[in-house]
Amino acid sequence: MAGRKDADITVVEFFDYRCGYCKKVLPTLQSLMEADPNVRVVFKELPILGPDSLRGALAAQAVWNIAPEKYLPFHVALMQTRGGIDESLIVETARKVGVDPDKLAAAMDDPSVKAKIESNLTLAQKLQINGTPAFVIGDKLLPGAVDLATIKETIADARSR
Repeated sequence: MAGRKDADITVVEFFDYRCGYCKKVLPTLQSLMEADPNVRVVFKELPILGPDSLRGALAAQAVWNIAPEKYLPFHVALMQTRGGIDESLIVETARKVGVDPDKLAAAMDDPSVKAKIESNLTLAQKLQINGTPAFVIGDKLLPGAVDLATIKETIADARSR
């Protein structure tokens, strides 16, 4: 999660760390959060692009569990990588953002981490989300890499209700 817990609007993003479109939309979300302090973003890892995606999702969820304040920097750093997500990349990224790699490895083995990812997959299926990125704002589902104007318009619509 990023932004204030008491924000009046929540943007939920379903994403995959290997998704090129998800990587392209990250600056849009960062601009949104800078421009509108009453928006929070909830990130839902949706690892649909193979084992590297799952590894990244498990690592990110584990970071959330052990050091929530490090989640956003870890998330941004992983989103800015290219290529595969292997153990060495996760260790390097953890160190870069100040997370102990040994604690992270232990946290990745916690059954609650895998359960959270499975919960995200189940929720995505219920919402009929078939790809990443996908956004939920209010009662609207926005599939694909939508632009900032579309997100702002959807937020304005949600606020008017």
